[in-house]
Amino acid sequence: FFLESQRKTGFIGLITCLISVKQLFLDVVKSGQLDFILTYKLSQDHIEMLFSAIRSRGGFNNNPSAAQFEAAYKRLLIHTNLTVSNGANCAPQDATNILSVTSTKKKPKENFLDILCVEEMPNLISDDNLQEIPQYQTFAIEHISGFIVKKILCVLKCNVCAAELIDTNSRHKLIDIKNRGGLTKPSIDVINLCEIAEKNFILWITQAIKNQKNINVIQYLIIKCMSSINIKLYFVNLNKHIYSQSPINNHLLQIIKLILKYYNTIRLHHFNKELVGSKMRIRSKLTKIITFKNQ
Repeated sequence: FFLESQRKTGFIGLITCLISVKQLFLDVVKSGQLDFILTYKLSQDHIEMLFSAIRSRGGFNNNPSAAQFEAAYKRLLIHTNLTVSNGANCAPQDATNILSVTSTKKKPKENFLDILCVEEMPNLISDDNLQEIPQYQTFAIEHISGFIVKKILCVLKCNVCAAELIDTNSRHKLIDIKNRGGLTKPSIDVINLCEIAEKNFILWITQAIKNQKNINVIQYLIIKCMSSINIKLYFVNLNKHIYSQSPINNHLLQIIKLILKYYNTIRLHHFNKELVGSKMRIRSKLTKIITFKNQ
């Protein structure tokens, strides 16, 4: 009677599910591959609870973009156990973990570059192409330099090197305007290195970005900047400090590379954000129609 009524969908689905479980039992248990089958593990409740947790990460946004979904998934993945919201469609009946990560430390594969590799690439950035930076942009670079010094001081353990990164007596127009007592004032050497990094970054965008693929951009820009400066002119007070250190990996080289790394990372993220954000978005206004706009 139920199979012939208008509400037959649920009953047909139940019968189909039971037939599928029976056939699965014959395939894996009778053949000796498994000793038993836990039918509860075949339920879709776990994946529903997973997407419920991802949905809760987006707040009021019920249709996240690919980048938002990736960020939420990574945020959930770093926890050993993923808890389920009490307001989800399904309630867990055991202590099964939805997501888990191993403690194994993977070694990422990197494309190592050196000065010779950089010089062999097309559209080289020469010193003749380096242009002067406008004054308003210099003020912004000084402000970014203070943030870079603050980040370096968090990982720097040498007090002698840390003292060379800060100049509390210097005057910076933008920093002085925005400072309420918590901003860091960088030294002139840090600002000069950031300006060189900015010049090389601009030229890399305009000249070399189209012909360079599958390379570590940050490492490439660091090498380009290192090859265009005279290290002896920066942080002169550290010359005696590095006498007892390795000539190829002393504190002076480490500080310069850290400054260039942090600055190029910030600029690259800002450039990518502007590149992606230039497209007109309607996601925040139309939450249903955007599916047909590929957003």
